[in-house]
Order: sequence, then structure tokens, then C-alpha cells
Amino acid sequence: MSRKDEIKRADLAAPRELSEAERAAGSDELRAFQAQDELLKNLPAPALSSAAIGRILQATTQAPAKPRLWARCWVWSAAAVVLVLAIMLSGTGYAAAQSLPGETLYPIKRGYEQVRLRLMLNPAARLRYQGELGAVRRAEVQRLLMIDRQGVQVEMDGVLECDQTGSWSVSGVPLQFEGEHEWRPGMQVRIQGELEGGRLRAQGVRGIHQAGPEGEATPPAAAEDGQDPTADPEATAACETDPQGPQGPGPAAVATPQRQNKGAERGRDQ
Repeated sequence: MSRKDEIKRADLAAPRELSEAERAAGSDELRAFQAQDELLKNLPAPALSSAAIGRILQATTQAPAKPRLWARCWVWSAAAVVLVLAIMLSGTGYAAAQSLPGETLYPIKRGYEQVRLRLMLNPAARLRYQGELGAVRRAEVQRLLMIDRQGVQVEMDGVLECDQTGSWSVSGVPLQFEGEHEWRPGMQVRIQGELEGGRLRAQGVRGIHQAGPEGEATPPAAAEDGQDPTADPEATAACETDPQGPQGPGPAAVATPQRQNKGAERGRDQ
């Protein structure tokens, strides 16, 4: 037998080699536990009145459920808000505030804007801030066009414009529609697209001004005959004659209104 096996054998035999005093102490402790068990068995059962039992049952059944999931979501939302605010107050936040679409820090900028918007409880303040964000999006697109950044996906709100040559723009940004469309000058729209060749190539267009039940957009301050009173008649005629403008049709059609403004149809019929 090796020395290692001898040590293991001795360790296993050690508990059986207690002294008489240690064995007596262990026996006394065991007898004390047995006596305690007997005393607990002989204790009388607690006598509760029927009224007390009813109150206990009522409190148990009517206890409100713990909002664990809501609390967990609230904690995560609060943590995200704190994280975004901490980033924006740092040097990284300053750099993110100056970033443009397509750049690494741009998602941080948009995240901070959404957090700030959600924290605004005053409807008037929210509306003003949304207007400020719309101006920021337009300034970003103008800046990207100025530095000739190509292939960047952007989104902006604005008013459709069309000049006498049939060239479209949205709040001063040159615009290229893809495929046929029924949009008219003066409509307030939200455009998603890609910057290409010094203009915004529209990939998705949605009316956001005076939306009707079908989601159609109407020109602001439209007259009774459906015509935009601020539009240049010659420019409007040029756009209706050639809705594509000088750039010609694109490979795919963008989202278009489901129906034309009924007032506009009556105006053309007259």
C-alpha cells in the first residue's frame, strides 16, 4: 500500500477514533434535539377565529399582482436614458451631435433625439421639437449635398416644389421621382431616399399634411377648387405634363397616394 493510500485510510478512520468525552458530548446534543422535537409535537395548534381566517384569505386573494415585467422594462428604459444622456454630455456626444447620416456616431444622435422627445410631456413642446428635428433633417441633407456625399440613405420632411422646367424639389432639395406618381406641388411629404448625382432619389414618399381617411395628402391652404393657391400656374402645368421632370422615369415606382384630391379633380374638369 502506498503512502497516499495510507493517508486516505487514516482520514476515513479518523471519525471513529473520537475520545469518550467527544462521543458523550455528541450523544448529549442528539438527546437535546430529540427532546426539542417532542416538545414541538406537543404544542397546541393555534386557534384562529373564523373572522381572522376570512381576513387572511381576503388579503391573499385580493393582493395585487407584482408588476415584475413592467418594472423590469422601466429599469431597462431608465438605464438606456441615462446611458444616452451620459454619452451626449461627453466628448463623444458632442461629436455625435455634429454627425451626418451614414456616419458611425449618427445613430447615437438619433437615439438622443428620441429620448428627449419621449421625455417631453407638454404636447406644444413636443410639436415644437418635432419641427426643430425636421429642420435638422433638411440641414443634414443640404450638408451632404454640399460635400458631394453619394449613396447615403436619408429621410426628410418638406413641401414638394416644381419649377417651370418640370424639375422637382422638396424644400429646396433637388428631387428625382422613380416611376409615375400623382404628387402635386405644395403637398407636405416625408421622403426616404438615397443621395445620388447631387439630388435626392426618392424611394418612398408619404403624405404627412392634412391626412384624410385614405392617407392622402392635400396641399396646405387649398382653395375650394382643389388647386394650390401658392403654386405657379405655369410650373404646375409643366409638372402635370411631365411628372417625371427632365430626369426621366426610374426603374421602380415609389409609394403614391391611393386617390387624388377630389377637389383637384373637380378643378381640372372645370
